[in-house]
Amino acid sequence: MGAPESSTSQDAALSSLLSAAIGSPETSVPVSSIQAAQHAYATPGAVAQRIEQYIGRYGRENTSTLLLYEAMKALRNPAALALPELNADLIDILGRPNFTCIRLAQLLRLSGVEIATKAEAEQATVIHYLLGFYLKHGSQWAEKADEDLEQRRVAAIAAQQDKGGT
Repeated sequence: MGAPESSTSQDAALSSLLSAAIGSPETSVPVSSIQAAQHAYATPGAVAQRIEQYIGRYGRENTSTLLLYEAMKALRNPAALALPELNADLIDILGRPNFTCIRLAQLLRLSGVEIATKAEAEQATVIHYLLGFYLKHGSQWAEKADEDLEQRRVAAIAAQQDKGGT
C-alpha cells in the first residue's frame, strides 16, 4: 500500500487508524471487531506504538500527524501516566468516609449531577469531583472546590425560590 497523496487522504487514513485503535461508534463494523480492536490497543503503550507506526508510514507533514506525534510522546512518558505522590491533600480526598459525602452529594444532585442513592455512589462521585479539583489546581483544590460548591448552592437556592414563586 502506497502512502496517501494528499492531506485529505492522510486524514482519512488517520481516521481509519483511530477507529481501529479505539473503536469508532459511527462505524458499521461488527461489535466483535470493535471489541477486538479495543482489546488489541487497550494499553497506552500499544496505542503509542500504533501511532508511531502510522507516523513512520505517512510522515509528519500535516497538523493531524504532528498532533498524533505529540500524543504518542505523551503516551510513552511513564511520568504522565503515574499517580501523584500520596500527600495530605490526597489523603483528605481519597480517605473521605462515605457518611461525610452525603451533603456534598445532595448539593451535586441539586445542581444536576445524577448520582444513585447509594452511599457508595455518593462517596465515589464526591471523591471524583474533589479529585478533579486537586488534579487541576494542586494544593489550591479545597478553595477552588469551595468556590464551585458555593456557586452550586446559590444556584440551587435560586432554582428552589423560582419553583416556589411560580
